[in-house]
Amino acid sequence: MSSDSSDNPLRALLEAERRFHRAMPIEDLYSKLLFRTIFWFLLFTTAYVTLTALI
Repeated sequence: MSSDSSDNPLRALLEAERRFHRAMPIEDLYSKLLFRTIFWFLLFTTAYVTLTALI
């Protein structure tokens, strides 16, 4: 069993986030970093709330 098959959804999510990050019109690196941090926080918060609601 290959680890690549289990990493596919994560790799796809990371690639989508990278493409979105490159397409942002913001030039300031710190603003992009802030946006990236907020994006991942919301993603993990949504995943946590969804999983705890199912349990």
